[in-house]
Amino acid sequence: MSNTTAWGVTSAEAVPAIESRVLIALPRRPAGSEAVARLVEEACAIVAEHLPVRCRRAAELTTPEAVVEAVREASLLVADLGGIDPAVAFALGCGEALEREIVVLHATGAVSPPAARGWRRIAYAEDDPAPARVRLVHTLRAALEGGDYD
Repeated sequence: MSNTTAWGVTSAEAVPAIESRVLIALPRRPAGSEAVARLVEEACAIVAEHLPVRCRRAAELTTPEAVVEAVREASLLVADLGGIDPAVAFALGCGEALEREIVVLHATGAVSPPAARGWRRIAYAEDDPAPARVRLVHTLRAALEGGDYD
């Protein structure tokens, strides 16, 4: 019997020790408003061209236990606060409890919660979040490489 982790690898598979894992927690949005999801996926793809990283959306996970396990195995959590979503709050709470590096995305002008443990924050325009991609790429690289980027 194989023991598959939340990241879809079995304990018997060789996973490079240097691979970083990024868990992405995005709120459920109405159809047609996937611009922030595209922004995050594009940023992850760009970072993956330069660093050994695997990005995964928390929405793919079907149980709270799977989310906890994915956060436990992640190096970094990216959470979008662009909507009220209990699943995002749960993943963010797990990330904070497990002392993971956290990058919080939020709409420009939106009230953002106080930063706990120095969360990295990135604001985006709700009508056009794409310009925030460059900042997200630099922030992800800095977080995964242990550096600072503001």
